[in-house]
Amino acid sequence: MAKPQHSKRVPGRPLTEAVGLSPEMLRRLGSRWFTTVEQVLGAAATPEGRDGLCRILQLEPGELEALLNRLRDQLRPETAAALKKTAQGGAMGLLTKPEAGGAPAGKSPSPDDVEPQGEDGEPHR
Repeated sequence: MAKPQHSKRVPGRPLTEAVGLSPEMLRRLGSRWFTTVEQVLGAAATPEGRDGLCRILQLEPGELEALLNRLRDQLRPETAAALKKTAQGGAMGLLTKPEAGGAPAGKSPSPDDVEPQGEDGEPHR
């Protein structure tokens, strides 16, 4: 019996199949490890993400919004709607609240607030 082949493809709609992206846009996004429409739309869920996409793609905000709308139109409506929501989390994608003595309430910790740890989970000394 043949061994099943596992796909290394990231789930989602590949950018190479998306309508509205120029070869240069594909190159720029690919150089930043974007491979799917969902990844681009997820990054655009925050103002910082949209600013970053404007810089990567060298687009004005209005041009980026038009592109994002074209990309959303290529997904199922429920998927596109979910990707418009801002994900919970703080700086560096942290999903936990800082412990006492960390960043003030309502403020995400900065990289300076996070103590580097080794593989054993102990702080570097």
